[in-house]
Amino acid sequence: MLHSKIVRFLLLSIFVFQGLVLNAQHKSKNQLQELSKYIGTWYGAENINDVDLGKNPKIKMVVKPTIGFTNGLQVEVFESRENEWKTILVELISYDALTDKIIAKGINEKNECFIGKGAFYENNLWIMKDENLNGEHISTVNFNFLSSSEVVLKATDSLDKELWGIKYIKQNPKDKNIGIQLVSVKDLMEENPEKTLKQLGRMGYSYVETFVYKKGSFYNYSPAKFKELVEENGMRFLGSMTFYNPIDKSNKEIEKWWRKTILDHKKAGVAYISTSNNDIKNIKNLEDLKKYTSYYNKVGKMCKDAGLQFVYHNHKDEFLSIDGEVFY
Repeated sequence: MLHSKIVRFLLLSIFVFQGLVLNAQHKSKNQLQELSKYIGTWYGAENINDVDLGKNPKIKMVVKPTIGFTNGLQVEVFESRENEWKTILVELISYDALTDKIIAKGINEKNECFIGKGAFYENNLWIMKDENLNGEHISTVNFNFLSSSEVVLKATDSLDKELWGIKYIKQNPKDKNIGIQLVSVKDLMEENPEKTLKQLGRMGYSYVETFVYKKGSFYNYSPAKFKELVEENGMRFLGSMTFYNPIDKSNKEIEKWWRKTILDHKKAGVAYISTSNNDIKNIKNLEDLKKYTSYYNKVGKMCKDAGLQFVYHNHKDEFLSIDGEVFY
């Protein structure tokens, strides 16, 4: 009798402690937005501390939204068996606006159903408590998002004993052939190009366009090294945006700069060089405008002769008028 009371007291103490820990954590303000972190194709790392995937992952998880772009996530977990992916768990995870919680309902390959409830907290933590249909606790699962493409899952029982753990690394398919202009992640590229390119490759991007080429390098990497870095992450270095102001420059200076620039871009393996001009709005007459068009035509010919395309990236200023004529 005394023993059973002690056990009940200990269990109650553990639940109270867990509740205090959760209360100490601050819930994220936008649960629905947080849920989008889970979307994608993920593979299980061989070990929980691995930073990259092995050659033959044993676990795959595909998470797709079914309502809008972020809600009603359909989750399917597969295990590799005899060189085939076999479904071992199916789950529907949703944000419930009434309770401001994340709700999950699922079934495993043993035909055991479960219901989970939880929330996202600060510091990229997501906690779900799973029960069977008799209301009995199965596990508490902590999802620790290390980055946009890495999440560690750890499950514990009611006594806080670890049941299992796995690290998922996102590796979205590249079948949509989507590229990204790296100005979209300008600060991240300047801070850590290698880490940023790794994340972009895992997200499923196929191509990158740089911003910008400076002093013969891309983000302080040589053309050949940056090309190698992009390709290591499963992408192609497709294009580059660069700038050179021809004002007050001699033809000799212009040709010298562009010859070096084109040579560097050939080493980088790009298909095209693009540019734009923020001084267009300051043009006062057609004669000045023609100086720019002659300059760009000349650069275009130099690129063409070298086997590259030359692209002009316009803004709204190119649609202004001068002497009754639109620039474009």
